[in-house]
This record gives sequence, C-alpha cells and structure tokens, in this order.
Amino acid sequence: MNLSAGCGFEYIKGLVETFTPMGRKRLYGISFLTERSRIEEEYDRQEDMKEIAANPDKVVSIISRFRDISATLENLTAGAVLDEVELFEIKSFAIWNEKLRERLGNCPRWMRLPDLSAVIGLLDPEKTGLESFYISDLFDESLPELRRKIAQCQRSDDPRDRERAAGLLEMNAQVESKVRARLSKELQVFSDNLSLSLNRVGDIDLTLAKAILNARLKLVRPSIVEDAFAFEGLFNPEVARILSEKNKVFQSYSLSLRKSTLVIGGNMTGKSVFLRTLALVQTMFQHGFFVPAEKASLTPYDRIVYYSGDHQSFENGLSSFAGEVEFLKEAVGIVSRGERGLFLFDEIGKNTNPLEGPAFLLAAMEYLSRGSGCRAVFSSHYEEALENRDAQLLMVRGLDHRKLSSRKRREISFYIDHTVQEIDEFSGFPREGTVIARLLGMDDDFLKLVEKHLDGGKNEK
Repeated sequence: MNLSAGCGFEYIKGLVETFTPMGRKRLYGISFLTERSRIEEEYDRQEDMKEIAANPDKVVSIISRFRDISATLENLTAGAVLDEVELFEIKSFAIWNEKLRERLGNCPRWMRLPDLSAVIGLLDPEKTGLESFYISDLFDESLPELRRKIAQCQRSDDPRDRERAAGLLEMNAQVESKVRARLSKELQVFSDNLSLSLNRVGDIDLTLAKAILNARLKLVRPSIVEDAFAFEGLFNPEVARILSEKNKVFQSYSLSLRKSTLVIGGNMTGKSVFLRTLALVQTMFQHGFFVPAEKASLTPYDRIVYYSGDHQSFENGLSSFAGEVEFLKEAVGIVSRGERGLFLFDEIGKNTNPLEGPAFLLAAMEYLSRGSGCRAVFSSHYEEALENRDAQLLMVRGLDHRKLSSRKRREISFYIDHTVQEIDEFSGFPREGTVIARLLGMDDDFLKLVEKHLDGGKNEK
C-alpha cells in the first residue's frame, strides 16, 4: 500500500524531462531517502548542475544520443560472443561517452566519465569516427584477399565460380565469427568502465532534468533541520497551474508546524489542499527534489502516512472507513516501533458514525503524538477535536464576508480566503454551509428549512 499516494508526486515526476533510457529508469525507480546525508548529496548534485541547466542545449544534444546497453553489457560480462549489433551499441556508446566527457570538462567527481577511447580504437581500426560498425578488412589479415575472391566469383557468369563463392562466403563468416569472439574477449576488460559510464550517464541525466525543473517551477533547496517543519511561500505546483489557467493565483502558505497540529475551517476553504501540499513537499524532499516554496526547513522521516479519504480507499479496494483504519494501523505501528513518522490525516473519523468518529480522531491525536520522532497534522470538522489542548490550532479563513456585500455575483472561489493562520482561541466552527449553498444557487426555500433546523426549529411557523 502506497502511504503517500494521491499527494501529487506523480504529477511532479511527470514534469521531469529526462533524455536517456537510463535517466528514465532512475526516475521511475527513484528511492525514498531517510538519511540526511543522502538528501544533501542529491541537493549538492543539483547545485553542481545549475550552470549547465541554465543553458543545457549542448549537453542535451550529446546525452540524448546514448542508448541503454545494459543487456549487451550483461552478455559481455557473461563471456558471450557479441553480434554486430551489440558491437555497434558499444562503439556508439563509447563515442558519445567521449563527446560528453569532453563537454563536461573539469567536473565534480560524481559526473566524471571513464576514458573509453581505447574501446573506440578497438572497434574503429580505420579511425572513421563513425558510430556504425562492420567487420572491416583491418580486423583480420585474411579478410582482404578472401573478400576479393568472393567479389570476383560473384561477378563471374561461370556456375562453378558461383559454387565457389558459396564456400568462400562460409569461410568469411567463420573469420568474422572469430573476429567477434576476439573483440568480445578484448572488450571484457572494459566492462566495469562501460557499466560505470552507463550508471553515471543515468545520474547526470536525471540530475540535469531535476535542475531544469527547479528553474522552471522555481523550486528551492530546503534547509535540513532536526525536528523542523516550517516554510515560507509554500505552494502546490499542480493546483497553481490549474488556477493560473483560470487567471487565478494560488495563495501560498507561511507557517511553522509543531508536533501535533489541527487544521479547521469551513467546507471548500482549502483544508484538503493544504494537507495535500504538506504531503507533497515532504515526499519531494525525501526523494531528493527541491521543494515548491520560497524557503523551507524540513527533517526526514522513516515513513510518511497521508490519508485523504475516499479516493485512496477506492484505489486500495477498501470501504471508506476500512481505508481510514488501515492507514491508522500503519501510523500506530510506526509509533509503537519507535520509528520516525509524518502523519497527515484529512477528516479522519468522518466515515463512521457521529459518536465514534470524534473518538477515533481524539485517540489518533493523542496516540500519534507519543512518538518522539513523529509529527501529526489533522484536519477536521468535529468540534470535539478542540478538547485536545496540546495541539497547535490552525484555521483556514474561509468566506470573506466583505466580498459578500458585492451585488455582482462571482463564482464561489472569489469569496474564499484560503489563508491558513495559527490561532490561540476558537469560539466554534464557522457555519458557512448555507451561505456557500446560496452562492452555488441552492433554492432559497430549501435553505430556509436548513436554517430552521440549525435554529432548533424555533422559527418554525
């Protein structure tokens, strides 16, 4: 079960434009990093690549020519006799290795490619510099005369010469087979360097793609600070793009979150987007990506548990409440094992009855705060959540009542202030449902019934 699915990380990965099969493999199999040193290493590499990423065309024109020769290298390492296609792949790879090595020049150690000029010399005795490979006359002293005789026989009208040509062709094939066997054996000494280059080209490709993405999305390198979860100007790239297409602007977040945090606010105000953005920034961070913010301070965790409701339950083949329980079990297990965990739960307890729902929420807030290396953020509509006095309280401002005075009606998002702010006291959950429903065009007689029931039936006539 993917415990951070649905946070938008797949969207971010989809924006990463790698140029080689090796880079794509690394992107698809990218690791979740839990050690500060590994994350810093990924960040340092992107800093190393920053200058190239600003003007990448010359490097891209070379690196995009690399083929994935991993299968050929497996055959070479196993001692197999390579065919001409495989020899071509190795020659082509070595040629582009040398071009990229020259282009990179005096670069950081992790980018340095091995010298494969000897591979080119072995496979290109004519020194053509071309990628194409064929077994030329220079590979064996018997080939020039043998091939001359073959050509002579093939031009002859004498049937005996045609028969002779068939025998000569068989001899030529045998010589070529010996040449391929000899080349395969001689190439084995270069197998480690070829593998090293293949891996480093993949590293260079993915790191360059990340660095280009950093500039494109204005991502920043976060500071890695023990027990920190703070940011300024945090935004969600996917939601920001959707809003931009509608000529709207994403309202960024600037907050420092404590060990246990409760987010409250009315419907449609953006609580879910806030939690999703928190999950995204932490997931990007722990996969070695810069993050969407002006500034951020983060710490790595062993696991991230992000539950956002029905969609995740459906993806995992569970009912809504069963989905909540499964994700809660994972979070509880992390705490009980003494691991570090970041827990993000959107509206937990909403899928069971109104009596047990708040109890599940309060128990989760209490239990998950026990982990010394853990942090939990909850959003909720349950007023009972306020019984937990230890949690940091955040509120989404919600409806901007000043805008409601305007006679000109706009779409609902115009009236919503998505700012998330810390508050010290809370008098009660905002009752904005009827206002939002009215803005959405709900029948006024129906809304009067809603208001009657909210008032306990006192205004019933």
